[in-house]
Amino acid sequence: MPRRYDPDRRQRIIEAAIRVVGEKGLAGLSHRSVAAAADVPLGSTTYHFTTLDELMVAALRQANEGFAKVVAAYGGLDDPAADLVTALARILGDWLSGDRTAVEL
Repeated sequence: MPRRYDPDRRQRIIEAAIRVVGEKGLAGLSHRSVAAAADVPLGSTTYHFTTLDELMVAALRQANEGFAKVVAAYGGLDDPAADLVTALARILGDWLSGDRTAVEL
């Protein structure tokens, strides 16, 4: 049987890892739990991420990128007259009130 071409598999695995941590905490993160959440064979998770640490780093990077996008969308933080503390508090409040999965990671 030929291999199935699945260019988005690695990304689905990362997203599944974020969901698993959000639902079960770090203790619930395993290649097996992520494979089940991503609906991929277990070998796919170990192919793309040899260790759980590699998978966790990829998930953390994605979560950080999400927060960076939230900060960038606000704009105006480079204005010297801006109240930086208030702006950051507003940004954090909006981010924390959104999807909690990446926040918990």
